[in-house]
Amino acid sequence: MPAAIEDNTMKEIDEKLLTKSLIKTMQKHNLYEASEGETRRQHVLHQLEEVLSKWSRSLWKSKNNSSSNAAKARNVTLITFGSYRLRVHKSSSDIDVLALCPHHITRDDFFDSLVSTLDADARVTD
Repeated sequence: MPAAIEDNTMKEIDEKLLTKSLIKTMQKHNLYEASEGETRRQHVLHQLEEVLSKWSRSLWKSKNNSSSNAAKARNVTLITFGSYRLRVHKSSSDIDVLALCPHHITRDDFFDSLVSTLDADARVTD
């Protein structure tokens, strides 16, 4: 086996061992979320994406006075980052999320009508 391949194999083994060690340490200090919590977070992110996409389609219809081109009203895409994305969050941590919105949504829409939409949704709490 060539030395370069052997080095890469050893690095992969070291990474796997270090990852397992990190997970054990995080679990020991209660810094690793149980699967129920992760399932709940994924469900909440899915619901948020649905709310935002419905809001986006509604804005499209109101701005274009028609639902005929509703297909052009693309959905909003959520991208997570920070400790949640790195899988090093605690059960009490928030989720850092970026919303990628279609071109028809303005900054004013985001900070005005979206706030009203979220306020009206009973699932949304502080």
